[in-house]
Amino acid sequence: MAKSNGKGWRLNWLGDRVYKNVIDQVVIPAMSDFALDVEGSSKRQLRPGHGKLTGTMQRSIHAAEPGYAWSKDDVPPGRSSPQRGGKKVLAKLIGNRVSILVGSGLKYALPLHQGHGKFSGIPFLTDGLKASKGRIKSHLERYRL
Repeated sequence: MAKSNGKGWRLNWLGDRVYKNVIDQVVIPAMSDFALDVEGSSKRQLRPGHGKLTGTMQRSIHAAEPGYAWSKDDVPPGRSSPQRGGKKVLAKLIGNRVSILVGSGLKYALPLHQGHGKFSGIPFLTDGLKASKGRIKSHLERYRL
């Protein structure tokens, strides 16, 4: 915003405040919603005969803040394993990058995702992200200033 002081014009720079408002009120909540979208899409990639036996892997997939200790999520397979997903987690601004994580802390998540031995893997997280990618614009539009 420019103001005249009688001797000329003085610029009152609001760029830093605008940047912070856009990050806090648009980008962080939109990325948090997007992470839930990716989480759901990733869970849908697993089905009987395609990586799903007991449902433990599906229930283990969730969004998390950067720095989350995934190893504490590991539980043995079973029909009564905890549901870790479905909870909104706020993304974090780290430097000039907004970050949020989606994954699973089960010991066998990575071998199932990437494959091992002769098993080629089921890239459920990557495919979940690809399935959700086209909807990121709608998440951002929901929080327009």
